[in-house]
Amino acid sequence: FTGLTDSETPCCTTWENGTSGCIPLLPPCPHAYQHFFWDAFHLTETVYSVVATDASMMLHFALPSTLNNSYNCKLHTLYMLIVLA
Repeated sequence: FTGLTDSETPCCTTWENGTSGCIPLLPPCPHAYQHFFWDAFHLTETVYSVVATDASMMLHFALPSTLNNSYNCKLHTLYMLIVLA
């Protein structure tokens, strides 16, 4: 995971030493793209992006070629909606 350097601490300040959700109204870390975890329950956008890209690639190779074009179009649209959100 290029750029991801912190796999131990969450990006936001949490209750109970990183084992819960974020404390409301406190600013998150300045470099969220370096963290694997946003809080104790959620991955960061960078990790979700890697997972989505890998899943898309696996689907491309796993589906019959007659279905690939239709599914790739839908996956690309879904990916763009997530990225542009």
